[in-house]
Amino acid sequence: MRKPLIAIAAAALLLGLAACGTAKAPDTTPAGNEKAADALATVTDPVLGDLVVDDEGYVLYRFDADASEPPKSNCSGECAVKWPPSPAVDAAKLTGIDPAILGSFTREDGSKQAMLSNYLLYRFAGDSAPGQTNGQGVGGKWWAVKPDGKRAGKAPAANGPLKTIDDPRLGTIVVDSEGFVLYRHKGDTDDPMASTCNGECAAAWPPVGEISTDASGVKARITSFKRADGTVQSSLDCWPLYRFAKDTKPGEVTGHGGANGTFFAVTPDGKFANGGKPL
Repeated sequence: MRKPLIAIAAAALLLGLAACGTAKAPDTTPAGNEKAADALATVTDPVLGDLVVDDEGYVLYRFDADASEPPKSNCSGECAVKWPPSPAVDAAKLTGIDPAILGSFTREDGSKQAMLSNYLLYRFAGDSAPGQTNGQGVGGKWWAVKPDGKRAGKAPAANGPLKTIDDPRLGTIVVDSEGFVLYRHKGDTDDPMASTCNGECAAAWPPVGEISTDASGVKARITSFKRADGTVQSSLDCWPLYRFAKDTKPGEVTGHGGANGTFFAVTPDGKFANGGKPL
């Protein structure tokens, strides 16, 4: 599965912060290794090039929703079942990787997770055999890791512009460049722009990264802000935007009224579709 990664546009970010405010990142402190668990090595994939694998030969990935300065994981609960954290590794158990970029991070459950260049490493449960890369590009946020800790594969392009569709029940609503319906969260704020959807919430409702401001049929201003985890999220009329992980095809609106009536599809002027009421 390969989807373009959402690129960060600095000019739009600065404009958004000036107009709507920003949120501060929490202070997290990574800890050193406790007990070394696995080894890390490299393999050469015919498409992606050199990749990092664990001691069983399974490809490791990094998550764009994680933060690196300071390190912070935003994959827990069901997310961590699908993307198991890779245990901390002793520097003596590296092959083809510079020990200087190796680190470890203490997760909320007390376990130690391996890092390369301050990015946390994960397996993908969908890889059923060593060397598989089924996790590459999943959700536009998961990427196989190169030996220097960077994302593998071609540099991602900027995400395309927003569009609108006519839903028979909700009227005109906003979708992303791939046609997936976008949502707002009642718990968020617009001034300053801030999201209250983190951790397991963000896994179920993935924040929309930086997008083109050249939208078709969208009346409200598109801007962006920095989330508490250090990543960038786009907003419409200063309200943070999300996809819903259970929408499996373009135009599907299964998230409207979801999470106990707190998430709703969005109209072109940035308001809740159907007046913020479930169907």
